[in-house]
Amino acid sequence: MKKNTLKDLLERIVNRRATARDIGLFDKYIYQHQTTEDSVSEDVGDRIWDEISRESGGVRVISAQPHYFMKVAAVIVLLIAATVTFFLLSSPDGGHYYTKNNLKEIILIDGTKVILNQHSEIKLADGFGISNRNLDLSGEAFWEVRRNEDLPFTITSNEVKVTVLGTKFNVLAYPNESALVSVQSGKVQVSHQNKTVVLVANKQAYFDGDHFIESSFEADSHLNFAWMDGSLVFPNLPFDEAIQRIARFHDIKLDYRADKTDCLVRGSFDRTDELDEILQGLAFTYNLQYEYTDSLLIIKFLECN
Repeated sequence: MKKNTLKDLLERIVNRRATARDIGLFDKYIYQHQTTEDSVSEDVGDRIWDEISRESGGVRVISAQPHYFMKVAAVIVLLIAATVTFFLLSSPDGGHYYTKNNLKEIILIDGTKVILNQHSEIKLADGFGISNRNLDLSGEAFWEVRRNEDLPFTITSNEVKVTVLGTKFNVLAYPNESALVSVQSGKVQVSHQNKTVVLVANKQAYFDGDHFIESSFEADSHLNFAWMDGSLVFPNLPFDEAIQRIARFHDIKLDYRADKTDCLVRGSFDRTDELDEILQGLAFTYNLQYEYTDSLLIIKFLECN
């Protein structure tokens, strides 16, 4: 890091002018001073501060502002803690996290735990964790939000806004698909324009583009959370939605050419199940006609038996 760059970055953090990229850069900088991927050496703080002092021109900066060291030290301690996680991701873009054909567990700077499903991404707003806790989601993620009554946690996804203080919940909102919010514990407010619903534990809301459709699920149900264990569970899901999830699950594009029907899919699939086996089972049940390659699945025809 160039001379004075780190000093300027810390000043922006202390004065609450830091962007999400600033936080990501400093988080990455601290992470690079760790001795292992999941632990911090006892002298890491001293070594980082020595470099801060050296790059910012030495102790003259500290003596000119007596309280500066304490503020910066507090920031360092908080950010070091933010880098020590079960599964840490340090985003090179500072506030942009994404997955391809894999799941990822992330600890955000405010302490919130996020598990991202396949082909999903989140983008943090500037000042996330300092002046706000706003972010955008595309795809699906399970959240364990760290409680902070001064900074509500807000997710925007497919024009649906989810606001919480602290809770555990799942948001399913891939592009061009209807959004589904399922609450495991706590309370969540879901809104779209002038429509708002409040969900508590074991409640969920499906947004069809115009209205929220609320329903309940059993406390021990894992239907909405099975993807974290590598499974797909369908409780009478419309066929077109089910086949879209199956295609995404196997990292293959879908070309749906069949007419829409009222066919419902009920069952469960494991990540180890071969796509060909799944399609053969669906073909038997729904008179399904299809073809697929390594990268594309074409649905030609189906009918409910």
